[in-house]
Amino acid sequence: MHTYHSAKALDSNRKVIIEIPQDMSLDRGEKVIIDSEIGEIIAEYLGEFTTHVDLEEKEKFPVIRKATEEDILLWEEKKEFLEKVMRVARQKVKEYSVPMSLFAGEIALKGRNLTLYFTSSGRVDFRALVRDLQETFNVKIRLWQVGVRDRAQMLGGIGVCGRPLCCHKHILAFDNVSIYMAKRQLSVFNPSRISGQCGRLMCCLRYEDNVYLEMDEKGFPKVGDVVKLKEGKSGKVMTRNIFTNMVYIHTDEGGQAWIDLEDVSEVWRKGQLVFSYNGNSQDSKKQSSTSSDNESAGVEHSEHSNKSNDEIEREG
Repeated sequence: MHTYHSAKALDSNRKVIIEIPQDMSLDRGEKVIIDSEIGEIIAEYLGEFTTHVDLEEKEKFPVIRKATEEDILLWEEKKEFLEKVMRVARQKVKEYSVPMSLFAGEIALKGRNLTLYFTSSGRVDFRALVRDLQETFNVKIRLWQVGVRDRAQMLGGIGVCGRPLCCHKHILAFDNVSIYMAKRQLSVFNPSRISGQCGRLMCCLRYEDNVYLEMDEKGFPKVGDVVKLKEGKSGKVMTRNIFTNMVYIHTDEGGQAWIDLEDVSEVWRKGQLVFSYNGNSQDSKKQSSTSSDNESAGVEHSEHSNKSNDEIEREG
C-alpha cells in the first residue's frame, strides 16, 4: 500500500499528488496554491489517500502556500476569462473540424498561461487551432489529451448505483480492472451494469473481488461445478451467493433448489474432485486450482492519465 497527499484543481477538478512542506499543516477542504505545469494554480486539499497503485514516478506538485482571500478573488476573475476562452475554443474546434472534445481547463493565477483538456479517439493535429486561439486572446495555450476515465473523473456524475462516481469522489489513481472480476461476481451477463460512464469496466468491481477470491480458495463452488450433497443427490451449480453461503443448483432428477453449503459434501469441476467437505470444514483435497489462478491473471485494462498525450506549446 502507498500513501499520498492529494489535491483537486478548482478549475478542472483534476486530481494531483502534492508535496506539503514539513512546517505546514492542512485540513481537508483548505484551499492551497500549488506549482503546476503552467505556473501557480489554486487547488483544494483532499487529504491523505492510500492506494495499491505505486505512483512514485508520477509527477508531484509542491504546495507553495495556503490560499488567501486575494488569491480567491483573483482566481474568480481568471475563471471568467477561462470560461470565455473555452466557449470560443469549442466554436473554433467546429470551424477547423478537429475531432476532439474540449471539456475542462486550468488557468494560472499569474501570467497568461492556461491548459485546455480534451479527449479524442486518436492523435489530433491542432496546431492551427492553437495558433488561432493564442492570437485571439494573446495567451499561451497548452492543449492536453487525456483518456475517457480521466474525463469521467474530472467531470463527475452519478453512477448506476445512484451515488457520485467513485473516480470523482475518492479514487486518486486508477487501478487495473479485469473482466474476470465481473465473471466472479456473476455480472458479466449484463454489460450495461458493469460499464461506467467512461465506457470502461467500473472501478467498483475491484472492491469485493478479494472476497470472491478468498471464498474460491475456501472451496466455495463456482458456476458450472457439480456438487454432491450429503443426502446423496447431486446437481450442477447455476448461480451462487457468497454472502448467504448458498448455491442454486439443478439436480440430476430435474429439480431446482437453493442449497446451503453445509449440505454439500463434494465439489467436482471438469470431472475432477476439487474440494471435499467434512462437516462445516473443508478437507485438504484440493486437486486443481489452476483455473482460478488463470482467471486472476487474465487480460486486464488500465488507462492511466496522459499515456497518449499530445502537447503543443506555442508562445503567444
